[in-house]
Amino acid sequence: MGKQGFFAPREDAYTPLQVIRATSGAVMAKSCVKPFEYPVQILVTAAGNELERAATELASVCLHRNILGVHVSFQSDSNKNQRWTVMPSVSRVPLKSLLAASPSPLPESGVGLLLRETLEGLEWLHRVGGEAHGGVCADNVYMDAEQFWMPKLGFRELMCRKKKNTAECWAAPERVHGKAADVWAFGLFALELVYGGEIPASTYADLRRLLEDNFVGPKTTWFPTSWNRLLLFKNKKNKKEMVRISESLGYLIRDCLREDPRERPSSTQLLQEHPYFLGGSINGGSRKEVKEVLANQFKKAEGRARY
Repeated sequence: MGKQGFFAPREDAYTPLQVIRATSGAVMAKSCVKPFEYPVQILVTAAGNELERAATELASVCLHRNILGVHVSFQSDSNKNQRWTVMPSVSRVPLKSLLAASPSPLPESGVGLLLRETLEGLEWLHRVGGEAHGGVCADNVYMDAEQFWMPKLGFRELMCRKKKNTAECWAAPERVHGKAADVWAFGLFALELVYGGEIPASTYADLRRLLEDNFVGPKTTWFPTSWNRLLLFKNKKNKKEMVRISESLGYLIRDCLREDPRERPSSTQLLQEHPYFLGGSINGGSRKEVKEVLANQFKKAEGRARY
């Protein structure tokens, strides 16, 4: 049975189970496909929502395990002013909330796995979809509901969540929407994983100070070669913890956060050529072990996370 046959474009093919979240203009519901009880989530919006329509079209062509795509989208049978968009089932909370609620910091092996998986989705979007994402951050990444170590890069317009005011540093210095800006955001996403959710910087000046303060060695450039991190993570004793990350991860962050977009690597170059990924970004355990650690950690955090 083809995709269109399994995910039929009509209301009676689905059973709504639980409202996940709702705004003034949209409702997201946990649902299942009849008669197989296959889990999905359905977004119900106004039929004329152009932002949602554009995101749906892009997500529909980007069929990748690390992209929160769209199975099918159709006009409601009972209300012609509504559009139903059927998507894979994912955790009800974004990765950023899971990180903040997690009982312990991520090991770098876990950081590396999440970075690689998310980058694979972004690179596919750039290469096959031919488009920039425009919102790469932990707040737009969701974990697969069945495989809690599997990140899926989502689209805010399809997750029934209000657009938040973003800090200055999240806009690439060139102030141009594009693939190079996505790479800049990917560098900040890496910092989110390192810091456990929130980056202690909002302006370009803050970011510069953050990077300089956490590097050790000669301060001859914005990005010296050695890297320490001050992990702002509330552990059981509610204390800050100083942790060292690998030099190759420091290089990855440095390369993504080049001020000149022409000096940043493309998503394809990062994935295929960067030493951090070529050298094995999940050192510290087998891939299976790292997956189990992430799954266990995020499942525990989901119940405490805010969404």
